[in-house]
Amino acid sequence: MPSKTNGEEFKEQLEDIIKCPICLDNFNEPRILPCSHTYCLQCIKDLAASNQGQFICPLRDGITISSTNIDSLPLNLAIRDIVDLVTKHADNRSAAPHPPSSVLPSVMTASTDSLRQQQTIKFVKVIDSYVAEHDDELTIQPGDLILLLERRPDQWCKGNLHGKIGLFPGNFVQDI
Repeated sequence: MPSKTNGEEFKEQLEDIIKCPICLDNFNEPRILPCSHTYCLQCIKDLAASNQGQFICPLRDGITISSTNIDSLPLNLAIRDIVDLVTKHADNRSAAPHPPSSVLPSVMTASTDSLRQQQTIKFVKVIDSYVAEHDDELTIQPGDLILLLERRPDQWCKGNLHGKIGLFPGNFVQDI
């Protein structure tokens, strides 16, 4: 199997940097938390609204932001500038008759607002412990908030917990 080129590796790393771990889309109004994690402003607001007005950082225990303080979170200027650069580059590539060879990805051709309107961000709250038995499963504890990615017919779910994506039993969680 051929190894990745430096350009392909750079493209993957850049795509990871500009994606919100909650909505899994490119950042829109990225806000930085006291724990240094960054999320879209709307993702923070949506999660707080579904959790009694409190945003709890999904990637680090202990960081809680009240909905009254969300708008005062500082804008992550570095991430915003990187997303803007990638967006501008993607727009230039889509307008060019013969796109130039480049290491920057063409990851954004539509506005993130229109994409966000098509997506529904859904979280579930863990009500019972489960210890992963396989590499593709999540270990979950009561109180964990999991970004729900998929509900499967076999009663298992796929979700994102603390940046790790895996499977967990659907009857161990409740909708919030």
